[in-house]
Amino acid sequence: MKRFCTRNALCAAVLSMFALSAQSELVPRLGGQAYYDTVLDITWLADANLAASNTFGVSGIHSWGGMTWDTAQSWLMAMNADGGTGYLGYNNWRLPTVTPVNGTSLQLRS
Repeated sequence: MKRFCTRNALCAAVLSMFALSAQSELVPRLGGQAYYDTVLDITWLADANLAASNTFGVSGIHSWGGMTWDTAQSWLMAMNADGGTGYLGYNNWRLPTVTPVNGTSLQLRS
């Protein structure tokens, strides 16, 4: 009986950890043009392919939004300078970072 109670208590403890884990909420911002992530404390663009419709005057962006890493850096600089106040009123937009997996680095190709 003691073994049964111990096992049930352990299962209840494990299940409660899952029930209490933090879950991210995406809160609409800027008229639905961006979403705030409550766990990561960052704001994401709603249009993940914004470069296809708004190049901010940067050349080298394909019609489908693709670009090289250097072009992406130029695009972000132009996006952050948009009208002197930055896109949607923010001037600190950035690319996401990539963490290496198992000591390997990500190789980007254009």
